[in-house]
Amino acid sequence: MNKISDKSDGLSMENAIKTKTSSEAFDYIMKNYENFGFMGRTRVCDKESGKSYDLIKIQPLNGEIISLYFDILHPDKVT
Repeated sequence: MNKISDKSDGLSMENAIKTKTSSEAFDYIMKNYENFGFMGRTRVCDKESGKSYDLIKIQPLNGEIISLYFDILHPDKVT
């Protein structure tokens, strides 16, 4: 996984977390969030740039849903 800078928090497309694979995206979540529920995953597109991102939603126990954007070099197919 690439070194994550403070700016790459994944909370917006502009600050998407860069990974090589979808597996690395899930590894990032497992390392940085505890006790969460997986709420879904989808591919979204930035209308201005045409770039696509993986959007993964998680919900920590007793917390609000968090949407995390990942810029994945080799994305898997999303079903």
